[in-house]
Amino acid sequence: FALQSLTDVFNSAMDDMRAERWSGACPKFAEILKEDPENIPTLFNRALCSYKLGDHDLAIQLYQQVIRQDPKVYEARVNLGLIYLELADPDAAAEQLEASVALSPDDPTYHLKAATAYIASKEFDRAYPHLKFAEQHSQPTAELYGTLSDVEDQLGLKPEALDHLQKASALSPADPDILERLAIRYFEAKDYAAAIPVLERLTAASVRNARALQMLAQSYFETKRYPQAADASLR
Repeated sequence: FALQSLTDVFNSAMDDMRAERWSGACPKFAEILKEDPENIPTLFNRALCSYKLGDHDLAIQLYQQVIRQDPKVYEARVNLGLIYLELADPDAAAEQLEASVALSPDDPTYHLKAATAYIASKEFDRAYPHLKFAEQHSQPTAELYGTLSDVEDQLGLKPEALDHLQKASALSPADPDILERLAIRYFEAKDYAAAIPVLERLTAASVRNARALQMLAQSYFETKRYPQAADASLR
């Protein structure tokens, strides 16, 4: 094939990928690899197409080939790690995800990517150090604090989980999901005085939240605010 011909085939395959026509793109990348078997962008894209078509074995083989040729291709390591997680091979996944972080160990976005992959497969103990790094080395967000709280819950770190949920609420005081999670935490700990202002904000924003109204009524009752308890019960 002439160079121009290979370029045309590659561009056509990329058009297929952008349109998510994986079955159209895959054979075109395979055609290019017959002429240029070590072309990393083509190997990577064929691996991705193979994965999308359900051929995990070929995708793994191709990503491994990319990594052998250039161990610094971050996206190949992440994608390979995600496949291993999907195939319930957490140790192989961890090898790739940790290697991806090692390519840029001071970049919190790399740590967050690894943490997200671990969380998806419920590898919370492996996710946690990466989340903590991101917290310490980036501008924290309500989403990050909320994720930290969820993971700490899974790890049995209840005080830390509450602290991060409070920080999430401070950054995003109107977020109904964060408000509800914080209210439930206070309520289940029988800290009714702390639960009341959170539940008041939550029920003001969502008047049809029957569970929140029920918790608010009981919290008023437990703190001897009987008229407010009656009103919340009626609502």
